[in-house]
Amino acid sequence: MHIKDLEEMTIMDYLKKFARISKKRQQLYHQVFHRWQKGEKLHFSELVQALRAIVVCVVPDGYDRIVYELVGLDPEQTPTLEKDEFGLVCAAAERAIFSKLL
Repeated sequence: MHIKDLEEMTIMDYLKKFARISKKRQQLYHQVFHRWQKGEKLHFSELVQALRAIVVCVVPDGYDRIVYELVGLDPEQTPTLEKDEFGLVCAAAERAIFSKLL
């Protein structure tokens, strides 16, 4: 892969291509997704509650926006997440943010 290819990728494209999530974490993300989903997707307004069900640290209010910014999403343009996108967002959040809160 060339650096130009990486520069042209969005953060979510990068995560879809390179992020590896263990089977155990995938199962957890899917369970939480199904608990909080509305229809086939999880709405941005439910993200903090869903993250609180996943991580062992306290998730302060407002972290939903920080997590969205981390993965390059805008709640106005992307108000819902599909199951696979939710898993990638959770994995990125756990590795980049919540590990520092412990």
